[in-house]
Amino acid sequence: MPAILGHSYASNMNPRHIKRPPASLVFFVSAFATTVTAGEIKVSAEDRSWQEAADQIDAFISDDLEKVGKVRNPPVTDEVFARRIYLDIAGRIPTYGELQEYLQSKSSSKRSELIDELVDSEGYVSSYYNFWADILRVKSRGRRSIMLSYQDWIKDSLRENKPYDEFVKELITADGYVWDDPAVGYYLRDAGMPLDNMSNTAQIFLGTRMQCAQCHDHPFD
Repeated sequence: MPAILGHSYASNMNPRHIKRPPASLVFFVSAFATTVTAGEIKVSAEDRSWQEAADQIDAFISDDLEKVGKVRNPPVTDEVFARRIYLDIAGRIPTYGELQEYLQSKSSSKRSELIDELVDSEGYVSSYYNFWADILRVKSRGRRSIMLSYQDWIKDSLRENKPYDEFVKELITADGYVWDDPAVGYYLRDAGMPLDNMSNTAQIFLGTRMQCAQCHDHPFD
């Protein structure tokens, strides 16, 4: 990590007010977080339906399985599917009533309909908030006004299905006071510890460890 970047970043943090992070940090995270590898497939929502995209993914999986001499497992029963999808999206198993309603449905697309229903539910918001709160190291303690605003911002982002790139951009470019920009809570989480925040930002969004390189030239970081 260049020393000038660390110094500039550290000078922008104080326990109450966050100035905009240095442009070098924003560029660093944005550029590498959106790097496209040769194996990635870009599917435009305007050009293709979700079903076409799903069919293409299935085809890639089938091709890979065929290359290694494997075959796809047969479709699971509705009971198994319901249990798995509730756990995956809502973080819980279905109630007896929910399961019976799903099993009694005669719709040929009831599986995709159930997925849509769960993604639009508060169960999804709650379950994936726990996921992101763990990744972003959201603290349950601290100034209540700061933490609640930040927590609500994360939940609202999930609730409105905010695109991932917008979510990350709003986090790393947040500045000002938390009551004006709740995403500032990401930096206030590490108020007074700017280098810790920088290393965690790189590890969260780039998968790169910078802890060693903060003190000395490092052959791997």
